[in-house]
Amino acid sequence: MATYHTTEEPAYRGLPVQACPGRALRTDILDCLYDRFDYLLARHCRVLVMRFDLRLPPDWQYPDDNHCIQKFANSFTAHLRRTGVDFQYVWARELSPVATNCHWHWLVLLDGRKIRRIEDHMCDADRLWARALGVPSGQGLLWGGCGNDPAYPVHNGVVMCRGDAETLRHCFSWCSYLAKVNTKGNAPHFAKEFGCSQL
Repeated sequence: MATYHTTEEPAYRGLPVQACPGRALRTDILDCLYDRFDYLLARHCRVLVMRFDLRLPPDWQYPDDNHCIQKFANSFTAHLRRTGVDFQYVWARELSPVATNCHWHWLVLLDGRKIRRIEDHMCDADRLWARALGVPSGQGLLWGGCGNDPAYPVHNGVVMCRGDAETLRHCFSWCSYLAKVNTKGNAPHFAKEFGCSQL
């Protein structure tokens, strides 16, 4: 079994996170998130933060490997490359001890100078996830994970500008959810619990 460090502190590397006593976060995943935020904000003055969840059809048995999520990652990143947009991503697999199926949380950071609306990318992600599973799209297997927060009005995403500390803090805290410990550790032996793009 892999070992990792956790934190229950409310901040990590100077940014707020969704940790507290009894609700630990994995620091390896937090580092992965931090490094990708830092990398893309250093390259672009505006970054679009996109969050969504990928689910399996209700009658499916959860996979014991990473085949379907890797197939999706390959096709989705190829799609993003074809559009010419710079991006980074992090995903985390979750399976609660009482759940009958797993799901994956995704964070995608996009060059906000080239992308201002992510609805098309959400539709493409839905279509490519269905293709990776070999099922018809439009079954509600992709859940938009971006807020209905009126302070951040971009549908299914948040625009973050370099130097805007408040929005960075909001986004990092929001995305730190991917690092929660309590739904990890239940994956089959050959299934990774998180992955990310290369820097």
